[in-house]
Amino acid sequence: SRILRIVGKTDNATLLEKIIDFLSTIIDNRDVIAMLIQPLLKLGLVDRIIGLLTTELERSPDEKLDRSGSLDLVLHFMEELSAIHCVSKAMTSNDRLIKVLVNMIKSPDKVEGCKLLCFGGDRNIKYFDRWKAFGA
Repeated sequence: SRILRIVGKTDNATLLEKIIDFLSTIIDNRDVIAMLIQPLLKLGLVDRIIGLLTTELERSPDEKLDRSGSLDLVLHFMEELSAIHCVSKAMTSNDRLIKVLVNMIKSPDKVEGCKLLCFGGDRNIKYFDRWKAFGA
């Protein structure tokens, strides 16, 4: 739970990279992820990652230049997480993520939105019906 709290609150790009690298290592180990994924979900893994995405997207253009790899890191980690069925299910039913996606699509800078939409492959089909509910 401490790791997830740190993930949700860090502004340090290096620390963010190290924590996401650690969590990615956990995800890569099938035995470990089988034991830890449900507790991580209950502790708010999906909400923390969506919070990170939101924070990175809301940064000023100057901040984004200084942290250009951070958004890619978060998107890549979301892609890794979406390969886990129960996490993908939690993501596709998360209204906050849908709102973030809708805002990205409506924004003038659609490059970031395209990056995010690419992360789920066929799983993104589930998002389209939900977008309609938010006025996309």
